[in-house]
Amino acid sequence: MGSSRAAEAAHGRPSAARVVASPGGAVRPFSVEDHDETLASARSLRIGITLTCLCTALLAAAVGVTWYAPPKDPPQLLIRQGGTTLCGTPTAAARGTVVLKVNGVTSTVDLAGADSVTPVASCPAPAPAGP
Repeated sequence: MGSSRAAEAAHGRPSAARVVASPGGAVRPFSVEDHDETLASARSLRIGITLTCLCTALLAAAVGVTWYAPPKDPPQLLIRQGGTTLCGTPTAAARGTVVLKVNGVTSTVDLAGADSVTPVASCPAPAPAGP
């Protein structure tokens, strides 16, 4: 929007100019027409500068909001292997194994023996121990 106003100020609006006769039948002098066009260009330039500054400020605010937003939680994997269920943050993977960080402890899991591997947003709470 600001750049279009700046271009308008530099080049004028694309339109046909009318020559208006004054009440006495004489044509308005070109200096008056030039003065009117100069005032319109100055107004468009001021609006263009204002809108460009506003867009720059809004862009800086948007970058600041996204840059300093809280970090996203790391991905979690839920691995079921026989009767065992492990859920944690994957830290490494190589040759059919994955290293999970579960409650601060790292565990290496062989994926060949896994019944299921499911990505989850957060690990489920552990089931309460029976009596």
